[in-house]
Amino acid sequence: MTQAALAAAEPAPVINRQAILDLLEGDADLLREIVVLFLESCPQRLARARVALAEGNPRNLALAAHSLRGSLANFVATAAVAAALRLELLARRGDLTGAPETLADLEREIARLQPALAELTQQGAGSARVELEP
Repeated sequence: MTQAALAAAEPAPVINRQAILDLLEGDADLLREIVVLFLESCPQRLARARVALAEGNPRNLALAAHSLRGSLANFVATAAVAAALRLELLARRGDLTGAPETLADLEREIARLQPALAELTQQGAGSARVELEP
């Protein structure tokens, strides 16, 4: 197998810690705080999306997906953000066909993301700031 084929076969990283820290100007404490808040609120946000879908309520589904998308963007979690956007756009169009599968995709991406985020809370626990390369 060629090197290009091997690279294509490997899943993309779930997050890019350096890109996140760049957004937060190197503030590792703020990163940990945002991660903890996300991990605490994510189950309720997903539950709101599930309820909205079960009730056939596109407005509430769009709001839940939008909320998740905004939070996920803080972590430069491209695949999860894309899944949340797809769900939000379906709901905004009022077309819930495909929404169950799209919500399942979002849940899978969040499940992939959570361990990486939990690991971020452990990295650099002793330092308040991380020096960034210019």
